[in-house]
Amino acid sequence: MKNSEEKTREKIQRLLVTGDNRLKQGVDPEKARQSFLQALELAIAQRSSALCLEQAQFVAQRKELESQLHAQRRRKNRLEE
Repeated sequence: MKNSEEKTREKIQRLLVTGDNRLKQGVDPEKARQSFLQALELAIAQRSSALCLEQAQFVAQRKELESQLHAQRRRKNRLEE
């Protein structure tokens, strides 16, 4: 079963091929342009989604490290008392 990213990649490829074929066949260039723009919009959306996921993972890792640092400081303070 294909995941969402693979499906999107295949759709982008189909749109690019469609646009290219339209140009080669002499179809209205505006129709080819529409295919290319749809492919670009999908690619941008996919990349944006990937960046959001990376950012969320970074934030989660940062919070975990901050939590560990805080726990270490509490232990240190208890030892010093």
